[in-house]
Amino acid sequence: VQGGANGSFNCGVGMGTYGPWESNQVVNNIITNNAIGVYADCAGPLPTVVATNLFVANNLYGYAEPGVGLLADGAVNLQIIENEFTGQTNNNAVAITGYAGSVTNLQFTGNNVHDNLSNDAVYVIGVVNSAFTSNQISAVGMFDGIHFGDGDIGIDVENNLFTNCAIGVQLIDDGYIALYGYTTNNNIVIHGNSFVGMTSFAVSFDSGGDSDAVLDASANWWGSNTPAGVAAMIGTNGGPVDYTPWLDVGTDTSSNGCDGFQGDFSYLHVSAASPQSGSTGRIQEADYLLADGSLVSSNRVVKVHVGAYAEDLTIDKPLQLLGPNANINPNTQTRVSESVVYPAPSGPDP
Repeated sequence: VQGGANGSFNCGVGMGTYGPWESNQVVNNIITNNAIGVYADCAGPLPTVVATNLFVANNLYGYAEPGVGLLADGAVNLQIIENEFTGQTNNNAVAITGYAGSVTNLQFTGNNVHDNLSNDAVYVIGVVNSAFTSNQISAVGMFDGIHFGDGDIGIDVENNLFTNCAIGVQLIDDGYIALYGYTTNNNIVIHGNSFVGMTSFAVSFDSGGDSDAVLDASANWWGSNTPAGVAAMIGTNGGPVDYTPWLDVGTDTSSNGCDGFQGDFSYLHVSAASPQSGSTGRIQEADYLLADGSLVSSNRVVKVHVGAYAEDLTIDKPLQLLGPNANINPNTQTRVSESVVYPAPSGPDP
């Protein structure tokens, strides 16, 4: 599907699923040399599926969105699955630009977005109750992997492999709140991802980018396993970010690229310096997430870094709970600062 240009059918759309339609399928195509590769609007409730296509070099100039691989600005139950997006030079590879919640129940999963030389790889505004999972996303070191502008609510960003981006995931007010009445992004959860080769931040919570008290970005691989190295990968200009626990290694336990990133949860780190979202304690959260991987059963590790932890801790599985002095003999060596666990504060005594 190629050759759509400004002045041709619907201003250069290679394929359109828009209108009051549902249950469309765009599958196994090479889509190239259009202004918009696929205009993927759909009304639902039956899902529209865009799957296993190659979007390459859709860089012509059209009426609304010059040179975008896939565009959706009003979609219900849209599934974008295992496509490849590459060769964009004028615009985003993928632009999901809903009008204040007009895109709902989007599933963007198993896609490979790479070698696009203009704008953020995946641009998202006005999207509700949706998921971006198991993708491989690269942005040539200059752009965001996924950029959440305004009006994005109830979004899961999980098990993605981000490489060579300026920022892996950015949350920011792009001005649509003041101009068009969008709400502030909220309830965006960033879990189980790998961030490798970021030139700025892995996750950046920028001014006005989220209304949650703490942005939840725990259980990721940050390209480092030290507390200082992990904290350096977090942008907090707009507010605090929960980054604990985090993975010890960036090993991908799956050989299938369409699985994005499946991390090794057998060795987790915990830091008291990280803000904490929700009511579960930092160490308790690590206990819940710990699973067999390269280490199994009682060889699995939760490493608790220096600090004070106020929580009522229940260990419900075999593991090694290691503090900063785990390998230091107090009789022959000098101990470093401790990690201290004490009961969570309760109400006053009667």
